[in-house]
Amino acid sequence: MKRLIAICLALVCVFGLAACSQEEQPGENRTLTLSFELNNKTHTYNIEYDSDNNIVKVDNTDYYEFLEDGELITDVTILDTELTDYFIRNGGKAK
Repeated sequence: MKRLIAICLALVCVFGLAACSQEEQPGENRTLTLSFELNNKTHTYNIEYDSDNNIVKVDNTDYYEFLEDGELITDVTILDTELTDYFIRNGGKAK
């Protein structure tokens, strides 16, 4: 009986360590589409980002004009906030 318990505990430990040591597989990237209107012109941004909210790419080159402390914004939530703030501050509106 003690041997069976020891084997079970060993298996639980091995499976637990195996589960902890596996790297998380990268998930599918997601796309956030933002649309704004400013001066009767529509500006649309398709932002592709990964599971850590890191920006993978933006299909609008205007993205590179949005800097934070001299560095490119790499977090999708920060870019969303900055873009929305920019258009609202300049008289535009979010669609």
